[in-house]
Amino acid sequence: MELEKLLKKISLGEYREFVLFYSLKNREFKAELEVYFAGKDEKMDLSKKYSEWIKKTIRKYEHRGFIDRKSSSGLAGDLQDIISTGFGLVEKHNFLDAFTLAKIALKETVKVITHCDDSSGRIGDTIAFCIELLERIANDPNAGIPLKEQLFSYLAAVLKEDIYFDYGDFGYELLATFESLAVKLGQAEMFLKHLDNELSKPAKPYSDYSQNFYKTKKIQFLTSIGKLDEAEELIAQNLDIVEVREGVVNKAIEQEDYLQAKKLIEEGIKIAEAKSHPGTVANWQKELLRIALLEKDVETIRHYSKYFAFDRGFDKAFYRMWKETYLPEEWKGVIDAHLQKSIAIATDIQEKNKKRGWLGQSILSLLPAMTSIYIEENYLDRLLVLVQQDEELSRILYYHDVLLKDYPLELLQIYLQAMKRAGTIASDRKAYRDLIKQMARIIKDIPDGKEQILAIAKELKITHYRRPAMVEELNYLIEAFPAD
Repeated sequence: MELEKLLKKISLGEYREFVLFYSLKNREFKAELEVYFAGKDEKMDLSKKYSEWIKKTIRKYEHRGFIDRKSSSGLAGDLQDIISTGFGLVEKHNFLDAFTLAKIALKETVKVITHCDDSSGRIGDTIAFCIELLERIANDPNAGIPLKEQLFSYLAAVLKEDIYFDYGDFGYELLATFESLAVKLGQAEMFLKHLDNELSKPAKPYSDYSQNFYKTKKIQFLTSIGKLDEAEELIAQNLDIVEVREGVVNKAIEQEDYLQAKKLIEEGIKIAEAKSHPGTVANWQKELLRIALLEKDVETIRHYSKYFAFDRGFDKAFYRMWKETYLPEEWKGVIDAHLQKSIAIATDIQEKNKKRGWLGQSILSLLPAMTSIYIEENYLDRLLVLVQQDEELSRILYYHDVLLKDYPLELLQIYLQAMKRAGTIASDRKAYRDLIKQMARIIKDIPDGKEQILAIAKELKITHYRRPAMVEELNYLIEAFPAD
Protein backbone atom coordinates (compact mmCIF):
# COMPACT_ATOMS: atom_id res chain seq x y z
CA MET A 1 0.00 0.00 0.00
CA GLU A 2 1.35 3.45 -0.90
CA LEU A 3 2.37 5.61 2.07
CA GLU A 4 0.04 8.47 1.13
CA LYS A 5 -2.97 6.14 0.99
CA LEU A 6 -1.93 4.50 4.25
CA LEU A 7 -1.69 7.84 6.08
CA LYS A 8 -5.25 8.70 5.03
CA LYS A 9 -6.51 5.51 6.67
CA ILE A 10 -4.75 6.15 10.02
CA SER A 11 -6.68 7.96 12.75
CA LEU A 12 -5.27 10.80 14.90
CA GLY A 13 -5.16 8.49 17.92
CA GLU A 14 -3.23 5.88 15.97
CA TYR A 15 -0.78 8.58 14.81
CA ARG A 16 -0.13 9.63 18.40
CA GLU A 17 0.19 6.05 19.58
CA PHE A 18 2.79 5.28 16.86
CA VAL A 19 4.80 8.48 17.48
CA LEU A 20 4.94 7.73 21.23
CA PHE A 21 5.94 4.12 20.57
CA TYR A 22 8.64 5.03 18.04
CA SER A 23 9.99 7.86 20.22
CA LEU A 24 10.63 5.38 23.02
CA LYS A 25 12.36 3.06 20.56
CA ASN A 26 14.41 5.64 18.64
CA ARG A 27 16.01 8.48 20.60
CA GLU A 28 17.19 10.33 17.49
CA PHE A 29 13.62 10.44 16.17
CA LYS A 30 12.45 11.72 19.54
CA ALA A 31 15.06 14.49 19.53
CA GLU A 32 14.20 15.57 15.98
CA LEU A 33 10.50 15.51 16.76
CA GLU A 34 10.90 17.70 19.86
CA VAL A 35 13.08 20.20 18.00
CA TYR A 36 10.77 20.32 14.98
CA PHE A 37 7.74 21.13 17.15
CA ALA A 38 9.64 23.25 19.69
CA GLY A 39 7.36 26.20 19.00
CA LYS A 40 4.42 24.24 20.42
CA ASP A 41 5.99 24.17 23.89
CA GLU A 42 6.98 27.55 25.31
CA LYS A 43 8.57 25.89 28.36
CA MET A 44 10.98 23.84 26.26
CA ASP A 45 14.65 24.79 26.61
CA LEU A 46 15.52 24.56 22.93
CA SER A 47 19.18 25.30 23.51
CA LYS A 48 19.40 22.34 25.89
CA LYS A 49 17.58 20.10 23.40
CA TYR A 50 19.95 21.04 20.56
CA SER A 51 22.95 20.50 22.81
CA GLU A 52 21.75 17.06 23.95
CA TRP A 53 20.92 16.04 20.38
CA ILE A 54 24.35 17.01 19.03
CA LYS A 55 26.32 15.60 21.98
CA LYS A 56 24.52 12.26 21.78
CA THR A 57 25.27 12.12 18.07
CA ILE A 58 28.97 12.74 18.73
CA ARG A 59 29.20 10.18 21.55
CA LYS A 60 27.83 7.53 19.23
CA TYR A 61 31.02 7.75 17.15
CA GLU A 62 33.59 8.19 19.93
CA HIS A 63 35.80 5.34 21.08
CA ARG A 64 37.98 5.96 24.11
CA GLY A 65 37.81 9.69 23.55
CA PHE A 66 38.85 9.51 19.89
CA ILE A 67 37.01 9.42 16.56
CA ASP A 68 38.79 7.52 13.78
CA ARG A 69 38.72 8.39 10.08
CA LYS A 70 35.79 6.17 9.15
CA SER A 71 33.76 7.29 12.15
CA SER A 72 34.49 10.96 11.50
CA SER A 73 32.97 10.66 8.02
CA GLY A 74 29.82 9.06 9.46
CA LEU A 75 29.60 11.67 12.21
CA ALA A 76 30.00 14.48 9.70
CA GLY A 77 27.05 13.16 7.72
CA ASP A 78 24.83 13.02 10.83
CA LEU A 79 25.88 16.47 12.01
CA GLN A 80 25.26 17.98 8.60
CA ASP A 81 21.76 16.51 8.67
CA ILE A 82 21.20 18.27 12.00
CA ILE A 83 22.61 21.57 10.70
CA SER A 84 20.34 21.28 7.66
CA THR A 85 17.48 21.68 10.13
CA GLY A 86 18.81 25.19 10.73
CA PHE A 87 18.55 26.06 7.05
CA GLY A 88 14.97 24.81 7.15
CA LEU A 89 14.28 27.14 10.06
CA VAL A 90 15.72 30.06 8.08
CA GLU A 91 13.36 29.23 5.22
CA LYS A 92 10.50 29.52 7.73
CA HIS A 93 11.97 32.86 8.97
CA ASN A 94 12.59 31.29 12.38
CA PHE A 95 16.00 32.96 12.62
CA LEU A 96 16.33 32.83 16.40
CA ASP A 97 16.09 29.04 16.59
CA ALA A 98 18.38 28.70 13.56
CA PHE A 99 20.94 30.93 15.30
CA THR A 100 20.65 28.86 18.49
CA LEU A 101 21.29 25.65 16.55
CA ALA A 102 24.22 27.15 14.59
CA LYS A 103 25.98 28.34 17.74
CA ILE A 104 25.75 24.98 19.47
CA ALA A 105 26.66 22.98 16.37
CA LEU A 106 29.71 25.14 15.71
CA LYS A 107 30.93 24.95 19.31
CA GLU A 108 30.59 21.17 19.55
CA THR A 109 31.94 20.41 16.06
CA VAL A 110 35.05 22.53 16.64
CA LYS A 111 35.65 20.49 19.80
CA VAL A 112 35.39 17.31 17.73
CA ILE A 113 38.13 18.31 15.31
CA THR A 114 40.62 18.40 18.20
CA HIS A 115 40.26 14.66 18.89
CA CYS A 116 39.50 13.01 15.58
CA ASP A 117 41.17 11.80 12.40
CA ASP A 118 39.80 14.26 9.85
CA SER A 119 42.09 13.30 6.98
CA SER A 120 38.96 13.02 4.82
CA GLY A 121 38.16 16.68 5.58
CA ARG A 122 34.52 15.90 6.37
CA ILE A 123 34.53 17.43 9.87
CA GLY A 124 36.15 20.56 8.46
CA ASP A 125 33.38 20.68 5.87
CA THR A 126 30.82 20.40 8.67
CA ILE A 127 32.33 23.37 10.51
CA ALA A 128 32.20 25.33 7.25
CA PHE A 129 28.52 24.31 6.97
CA CYS A 130 27.84 25.82 10.42
CA ILE A 131 29.57 29.03 9.38
CA GLU A 132 27.52 29.10 6.19
CA LEU A 133 24.34 28.93 8.31
CA LEU A 134 25.50 31.90 10.40
CA GLU A 135 26.34 33.80 7.23
CA ARG A 136 22.93 33.00 5.79
CA ILE A 137 21.24 34.45 8.88
CA ALA A 138 23.48 37.55 8.83
CA ASN A 139 22.69 38.27 5.18
CA ASP A 140 18.96 37.52 5.18
CA PRO A 141 17.02 40.81 4.88
CA ASN A 142 14.12 39.28 6.80
CA ALA A 143 16.21 38.70 9.93
CA GLY A 144 15.59 41.52 12.43
CA ILE A 145 18.25 44.01 13.56
CA PRO A 146 18.12 42.87 17.23
CA LEU A 147 18.96 39.30 16.16
CA LYS A 148 21.78 40.51 13.92
CA GLU A 149 23.15 42.51 16.83
CA GLN A 150 23.13 39.31 18.90
CA LEU A 151 24.98 37.55 16.11
CA PHE A 152 27.50 40.41 15.91
CA SER A 153 28.21 40.22 19.65
CA TYR A 154 28.47 36.42 19.46
CA LEU A 155 31.05 36.64 16.64
CA ALA A 156 33.04 39.25 18.56
CA ALA A 157 33.36 36.75 21.43
CA VAL A 158 34.03 33.69 19.25
CA LEU A 159 36.78 35.40 17.27
CA LYS A 160 38.82 35.83 20.44
CA GLU A 161 39.24 32.05 20.66
CA ASP A 162 42.37 30.65 18.99
CA ILE A 163 40.76 27.28 18.29
CA TYR A 164 38.89 28.71 15.30
CA PHE A 165 42.22 29.59 13.69
CA ASP A 166 44.30 26.60 14.78
CA TYR A 167 42.53 23.90 12.74
CA GLY A 168 41.76 25.71 9.51
CA ASP A 169 40.56 29.02 8.09
CA PHE A 170 37.34 28.94 10.12
CA GLY A 171 38.23 32.08 12.08
CA TYR A 172 38.91 34.06 8.91
CA GLU A 173 35.57 32.90 7.46
CA LEU A 174 33.78 34.03 10.63
CA LEU A 175 35.67 37.32 10.47
CA ALA A 176 34.22 37.98 7.01
CA THR A 177 30.68 37.68 8.40
CA PHE A 178 31.67 39.85 11.38
CA GLU A 179 32.98 42.53 9.01
CA SER A 180 29.83 42.41 6.88
CA LEU A 181 27.63 42.87 9.94
CA ALA A 182 29.83 45.71 11.22
CA VAL A 183 29.05 47.67 8.07
CA LYS A 184 25.32 46.85 8.10
CA LEU A 185 24.92 47.68 11.80
CA GLY A 186 27.09 50.80 11.82
CA GLN A 187 29.62 49.11 14.08
CA ALA A 188 32.79 50.03 12.17
CA GLU A 189 34.60 51.18 15.32
CA MET A 190 33.85 47.86 17.01
CA PHE A 191 35.34 45.99 14.07
CA LEU A 192 38.43 48.22 14.04
CA LYS A 193 38.83 47.66 17.78
CA HIS A 194 38.78 43.92 17.18
CA LEU A 195 41.50 44.25 14.53
CA ASP A 196 43.61 46.39 16.86
CA ASN A 197 43.25 43.83 19.64
CA GLU A 198 44.51 41.11 17.30
CA LEU A 199 47.39 43.30 16.18
CA SER A 200 48.38 43.94 19.80
CA LYS A 201 49.01 40.23 20.36
CA PRO A 202 52.63 39.03 20.17
CA ALA A 203 53.60 37.80 16.72
CA LYS A 204 53.79 34.03 16.38
CA PRO A 205 57.32 32.65 16.09
CA TYR A 206 58.53 31.94 12.54
CA SER A 207 55.37 33.38 10.98
CA ASP A 208 54.15 36.89 10.29
CA TYR A 209 51.02 35.71 8.45
CA SER A 210 48.52 36.68 11.15
CA GLN A 211 49.97 40.15 11.74
CA ASN A 212 50.19 40.84 8.02
CA PHE A 213 46.64 39.61 7.50
CA TYR A 214 45.14 41.92 10.12
CA LYS A 215 47.17 44.93 8.95
CA THR A 216 46.03 44.33 5.37
CA LYS A 217 42.45 43.80 6.53
CA LYS A 218 42.53 47.07 8.49
CA ILE A 219 43.77 48.99 5.43
CA GLN A 220 41.04 47.47 3.27
CA PHE A 221 38.33 48.21 5.85
CA LEU A 222 39.46 51.81 6.44
CA THR A 223 39.41 52.35 2.68
CA SER A 224 35.95 50.80 2.32
CA ILE A 225 34.43 53.10 4.98
CA GLY A 226 36.06 56.22 3.57
CA LYS A 227 38.81 56.76 6.15
CA LEU A 228 41.37 57.25 3.40
CA ASP A 229 43.90 59.32 5.37
CA GLU A 230 44.19 56.63 8.04
CA ALA A 231 44.44 53.95 5.36
CA GLU A 232 47.22 55.84 3.52
CA GLU A 233 49.16 56.29 6.76
CA LEU A 234 48.92 52.57 7.51
CA ILE A 235 49.94 51.71 3.94
CA ALA A 236 53.06 53.87 4.21
CA GLN A 237 54.02 52.05 7.43
CA ASN A 238 53.53 48.55 5.98
CA LEU A 239 54.93 48.47 2.47
CA ASP A 240 57.03 45.44 3.49
CA ILE A 241 53.79 43.40 3.38
CA VAL A 242 53.38 41.96 -0.11
CA GLU A 243 49.61 42.45 -0.26
CA VAL A 244 49.90 46.07 0.83
CA ARG A 245 52.62 46.84 -1.71
CA GLU A 246 50.57 45.07 -4.40
CA GLY A 247 47.68 47.42 -3.71
CA VAL A 248 49.92 50.47 -4.12
CA VAL A 249 51.50 49.04 -7.27
CA ASN A 250 48.08 48.33 -8.82
CA LYS A 251 46.97 51.88 -8.00
CA ALA A 252 50.08 53.30 -9.68
CA ILE A 253 49.49 51.14 -12.76
CA GLU A 254 45.85 52.25 -12.95
CA GLN A 255 47.09 55.86 -12.88
CA GLU A 256 49.68 54.97 -15.57
CA ASP A 257 52.48 56.00 -13.20
CA TYR A 258 54.65 53.16 -14.43
CA LEU A 259 57.89 54.65 -13.13
CA GLN A 260 56.55 54.66 -9.56
CA ALA A 261 55.10 51.16 -10.00
CA LYS A 262 58.47 49.80 -11.18
CA LYS A 263 60.27 51.49 -8.29
CA LEU A 264 57.88 49.90 -5.80
CA ILE A 265 58.31 46.49 -7.46
CA GLU A 266 62.12 46.71 -7.43
CA GLU A 267 61.98 47.48 -3.71
CA GLY A 268 59.58 44.55 -3.24
CA ILE A 269 62.01 42.23 -5.02
CA LYS A 270 64.84 43.28 -2.68
CA ILE A 271 62.66 42.63 0.37
CA ALA A 272 61.59 39.22 -0.95
CA GLU A 273 65.18 38.25 -1.78
CA ALA A 274 66.29 39.24 1.72
CA LYS A 275 63.57 36.97 3.14
CA SER A 276 64.46 34.13 0.72
CA HIS A 277 60.99 34.14 -0.87
CA PRO A 278 61.64 33.13 -4.51
CA GLY A 279 57.94 32.74 -5.27
CA THR A 280 57.32 36.38 -4.29
CA VAL A 281 60.30 37.49 -6.39
CA ALA A 282 58.81 35.67 -9.39
CA ASN A 283 55.41 37.29 -8.84
CA TRP A 284 57.00 40.75 -8.76
CA GLN A 285 58.93 39.96 -11.94
CA LYS A 286 55.66 39.03 -13.63
CA GLU A 287 54.35 42.44 -12.59
CA LEU A 288 57.36 44.03 -14.32
CA LEU A 289 56.44 42.02 -17.41
CA ARG A 290 52.85 43.28 -17.15
CA ILE A 291 54.07 46.87 -17.09
CA ALA A 292 56.43 46.19 -20.00
CA LEU A 293 53.48 44.99 -22.06
CA LEU A 294 51.57 48.17 -21.22
CA GLU A 295 54.58 50.31 -22.12
CA LYS A 296 55.41 48.18 -25.20
CA ASP A 297 58.94 47.81 -23.81
CA VAL A 298 60.15 45.07 -26.18
CA GLU A 299 63.50 44.38 -24.52
CA THR A 300 61.93 43.88 -21.08
CA ILE A 301 59.16 41.74 -22.57
CA ARG A 302 61.78 39.57 -24.23
CA HIS A 303 63.82 39.28 -21.05
CA TYR A 304 61.01 38.18 -18.74
CA SER A 305 58.93 36.15 -21.20
CA LYS A 306 62.02 34.12 -22.12
CA TYR A 307 62.91 33.69 -18.45
CA PHE A 308 59.44 32.43 -17.50
CA ALA A 309 59.19 30.27 -20.63
CA PHE A 310 61.99 28.08 -19.21
CA ASP A 311 61.95 28.88 -15.49
CA ARG A 312 60.16 25.66 -14.56
CA GLY A 313 60.38 23.29 -17.48
CA PHE A 314 58.51 24.83 -20.39
CA ASP A 315 55.62 27.31 -20.39
CA LYS A 316 53.97 27.55 -23.81
CA ALA A 317 52.20 30.87 -23.11
CA PHE A 318 55.39 32.70 -22.12
CA TYR A 319 57.29 31.03 -24.97
CA ARG A 320 54.81 32.34 -27.51
CA MET A 321 54.94 35.78 -25.90
CA TRP A 322 58.73 35.76 -26.33
CA LYS A 323 58.42 34.60 -29.95
CA GLU A 324 55.90 37.33 -30.80
CA THR A 325 58.49 40.02 -30.05
CA TYR A 326 60.42 39.01 -33.20
CA LEU A 327 59.62 39.14 -36.90
CA PRO A 328 59.31 35.66 -38.51
CA GLU A 329 62.55 36.16 -40.43
CA GLU A 330 64.36 37.09 -37.19
CA TRP A 331 62.95 34.30 -35.06
CA LYS A 332 64.67 31.34 -36.73
CA GLY A 333 68.12 32.71 -35.93
CA VAL A 334 67.13 33.56 -32.35
CA ILE A 335 65.64 30.18 -31.52
CA ASP A 336 68.38 28.23 -33.29
CA ALA A 337 70.99 30.09 -31.26
CA HIS A 338 69.09 29.28 -28.07
CA LEU A 339 68.87 25.60 -29.03
CA GLN A 340 72.54 25.41 -29.91
CA LYS A 341 73.49 26.92 -26.56
CA SER A 342 71.13 24.53 -24.70
CA ILE A 343 72.64 21.49 -26.45
CA ALA A 344 76.16 22.66 -25.62
CA ILE A 345 75.26 23.06 -21.93
CA ALA A 346 73.50 19.67 -21.80
CA THR A 347 76.40 17.94 -23.57
CA ASP A 348 78.84 19.45 -21.10
CA ILE A 349 76.73 18.24 -18.16
CA GLN A 350 76.49 14.79 -19.71
CA GLU A 351 80.26 14.53 -20.13
CA LYS A 352 80.91 15.65 -16.57
CA ASN A 353 78.38 13.12 -15.26
CA LYS A 354 79.98 10.34 -17.27
CA LYS A 355 83.31 11.08 -15.59
CA ARG A 356 81.52 10.72 -12.25
CA GLY A 357 80.13 7.36 -13.31
CA TRP A 358 76.55 8.55 -14.00
CA LEU A 359 76.04 6.76 -17.30
CA GLY A 360 72.23 6.67 -17.44
CA GLN A 361 71.63 10.30 -18.44
CA SER A 362 70.80 11.00 -22.07
CA ILE A 363 70.65 14.32 -23.86
CA LEU A 364 66.89 13.76 -24.13
CA SER A 365 66.49 13.51 -20.35
CA LEU A 366 68.60 16.64 -19.85
CA LEU A 367 66.68 18.76 -22.36
CA PRO A 368 62.92 18.45 -21.71
CA ALA A 369 62.39 22.13 -22.54
CA MET A 370 64.26 21.79 -25.82
CA THR A 371 62.09 18.90 -26.97
CA SER A 372 59.07 21.10 -26.26
CA ILE A 373 60.58 23.75 -28.52
CA TYR A 374 61.09 21.18 -31.27
CA ILE A 375 57.42 20.24 -31.03
CA GLU A 376 56.28 23.87 -30.87
CA GLU A 377 58.40 24.82 -33.89
CA ASN A 378 57.60 21.57 -35.75
CA TYR A 379 61.28 20.62 -35.85
CA LEU A 380 60.32 16.96 -35.83
CA ASP A 381 63.39 15.85 -37.77
CA ARG A 382 65.58 17.29 -34.99
CA LEU A 383 63.40 15.72 -32.32
CA LEU A 384 63.80 12.33 -34.01
CA VAL A 385 67.59 12.63 -33.93
CA LEU A 386 67.42 13.37 -30.20
CA VAL A 387 65.06 10.46 -29.55
CA GLN A 388 67.37 8.11 -31.50
CA GLN A 389 70.10 8.82 -28.95
CA ASP A 390 67.98 7.53 -26.05
CA GLU A 391 67.60 3.97 -24.77
CA GLU A 392 64.81 4.33 -22.22
CA LEU A 393 61.57 2.91 -23.71
CA SER A 394 59.14 4.88 -21.54
CA ARG A 395 60.99 8.14 -22.25
CA ILE A 396 61.00 7.50 -25.99
CA LEU A 397 57.28 6.62 -25.95
CA TYR A 398 56.56 10.08 -24.53
CA TYR A 399 57.15 11.42 -28.07
CA HIS A 400 55.35 8.55 -29.81
CA ASP A 401 52.20 10.40 -30.85
CA VAL A 402 54.19 13.41 -32.09
CA LEU A 403 56.53 11.39 -34.33
CA LEU A 404 54.32 8.46 -35.35
CA LYS A 405 52.70 10.01 -38.42
CA ASP A 406 55.94 11.16 -40.09
CA TYR A 407 58.44 8.58 -38.83
CA PRO A 408 56.76 5.22 -38.09
CA LEU A 409 59.58 2.98 -39.40
CA GLU A 410 62.32 5.08 -37.81
CA LEU A 411 60.47 4.86 -34.49
CA LEU A 412 60.13 1.10 -34.87
CA GLN A 413 63.90 0.67 -35.13
CA ILE A 414 64.39 2.73 -31.98
CA TYR A 415 61.73 0.70 -30.16
CA LEU A 416 63.20 -2.69 -31.05
CA GLN A 417 66.46 -1.96 -29.27
CA ALA A 418 64.71 -0.22 -26.38
CA MET A 419 62.37 -3.22 -25.86
CA LYS A 420 65.29 -5.60 -25.50
CA ARG A 421 66.88 -3.33 -22.94
CA ALA A 422 63.59 -2.87 -21.06
CA GLY A 423 63.11 -6.65 -20.94
CA THR A 424 66.61 -7.13 -19.54
CA ILE A 425 66.25 -4.61 -16.70
CA ALA A 426 62.60 -5.39 -15.75
CA SER A 427 62.57 -7.13 -12.38
CA ASP A 428 59.00 -7.56 -11.14
CA ARG A 429 55.45 -8.33 -12.30
CA LYS A 430 54.48 -4.67 -12.63
CA ALA A 431 57.49 -3.92 -14.83
CA TYR A 432 56.71 -6.96 -17.00
CA ARG A 433 53.10 -5.86 -17.45
CA ASP A 434 54.16 -2.30 -18.29
CA LEU A 435 56.53 -3.65 -20.94
CA ILE A 436 53.83 -5.85 -22.48
CA LYS A 437 51.40 -2.89 -22.60
CA GLN A 438 54.03 -0.81 -24.34
CA MET A 439 54.80 -3.56 -26.86
CA ALA A 440 51.08 -4.06 -27.58
CA ARG A 441 50.62 -0.34 -28.13
CA ILE A 442 53.48 -0.22 -30.63
CA ILE A 443 52.11 -3.26 -32.52
CA LYS A 444 48.71 -1.58 -32.86
CA ASP A 445 50.20 1.73 -34.01
CA ILE A 446 52.90 0.24 -36.27
CA PRO A 447 51.40 -3.02 -37.62
CA ASP A 448 54.36 -3.55 -39.97
CA GLY A 449 56.52 -4.16 -36.93
CA LYS A 450 54.36 -6.90 -35.41
CA GLU A 451 56.54 -9.86 -36.39
CA GLN A 452 59.78 -8.18 -35.28
CA ILE A 453 58.23 -7.25 -31.90
CA LEU A 454 56.85 -10.77 -31.38
CA ALA A 455 60.29 -12.13 -32.27
CA ILE A 456 61.77 -10.01 -29.47
CA ALA A 457 59.08 -11.31 -27.12
CA LYS A 458 60.05 -14.90 -27.94
CA GLU A 459 63.73 -14.05 -27.59
CA LEU A 460 63.09 -12.56 -24.13
CA LYS A 461 61.19 -15.73 -23.13
CA ILE A 462 64.23 -17.86 -23.99
CA THR A 463 66.79 -15.49 -22.48
CA HIS A 464 64.86 -15.01 -19.24
CA TYR A 465 63.28 -18.44 -18.85
CA ARG A 466 64.09 -18.33 -15.13
CA ARG A 467 61.59 -15.49 -14.71
CA PRO A 468 58.25 -17.32 -14.84
CA ALA A 469 56.22 -14.14 -14.26
CA MET A 470 57.89 -12.50 -17.26
CA VAL A 471 57.36 -15.57 -19.43
CA GLU A 472 53.69 -15.63 -18.43
CA GLU A 473 53.18 -11.96 -19.37
CA LEU A 474 55.03 -12.41 -22.68
CA ASN A 475 52.78 -15.36 -23.50
CA TYR A 476 49.75 -13.09 -23.09
CA LEU A 477 51.23 -10.74 -25.70
CA ILE A 478 52.05 -13.55 -28.14
CA GLU A 479 48.54 -15.02 -27.79
CA ALA A 480 46.94 -11.59 -28.28
CA PHE A 481 48.71 -11.12 -31.61
CA PRO A 482 48.81 -14.49 -33.42
CA ALA A 483 51.14 -14.81 -36.40
CA ASP A 484 49.63 -13.97 -39.82
